[in-house]
Amino acid sequence: MAIATVAGLGVAVWKWRDAAAHVDWRVLPWTALLLALPPLAQAAAFVFVLRRLGARAPALDTLLVWMRSFLARYAPSGAAGVVMRSREGTRLGASATQLWAATAYEQLIALLAGAAVCVGAFLVARTPVPWPAAVVLGVAAALAVALRPAFSERWVRRLLRRRTADLPRLLRGRELALAVAVTALGWIPTALAVHLLTKSTVTGGVAVYAFAWLVGFLVPLAPGGLGLRDGLIAASLGPGAAIVLRIASTLGEVVGFVGVEGAWRLSRFAQRRPMRTT
Repeated sequence: MAIATVAGLGVAVWKWRDAAAHVDWRVLPWTALLLALPPLAQAAAFVFVLRRLGARAPALDTLLVWMRSFLARYAPSGAAGVVMRSREGTRLGASATQLWAATAYEQLIALLAGAAVCVGAFLVARTPVPWPAAVVLGVAAALAVALRPAFSERWVRRLLRRRTADLPRLLRGRELALAVAVTALGWIPTALAVHLLTKSTVTGGVAVYAFAWLVGFLVPLAPGGLGLRDGLIAASLGPGAAIVLRIASTLGEVVGFVGVEGAWRLSRFAQRRPMRTT
């Protein structure tokens, strides 16, 4: 996956080398740091959801498993990330059903937050909202309301009774709203990073980026939105913006992963270090 990602970036840089030559690459390290924050916001929301579904979900272990599965999404269809999580049930104190439910909620939360940011940014920028974004926001919001325990918990349990014996409870409306809000906060550093890299307005740049992300998110055969997202950004902000944003976002994911991996290893080292006696 790493080789394929690097190769894809190399081909894109070569294809758009003339446009890339006019990009201010000096801001790349700062934008990579900014773009390391959104995955951490998503990971924090996942920890919260998994705990609310009844799992033990120790913070650092869950963050580590989430980050590893997040990077694994570059595999076709993203199946590698789901398989990776399912193998860590014992470590996270979660059943397979709880992990599947948390992953399903995670997709809904990310979709709802991204669609809300996309539509809101277009409205603030006073530009027409793309109808697919409005439709996605409406459908995601309706699904979130329909999944409230008061509406559908009995129906879901009756539907899945023969398939699972440990179906977790559904999230309450305020719990789901909190997870969406935490995920949406991750779009703030994204907006700043897009602004720094493209010199566009904050709202205009993040509106285009959010719409491209939304389309890439909904197409299962585009792992990590590779190609599709970049093409939409190139059409709106130029090929130079597309390539530098892809590189910055990839570096940001790596920075976030290294940070979580380092924190986890330091924690393990501290636990194994023998206590000094006086």
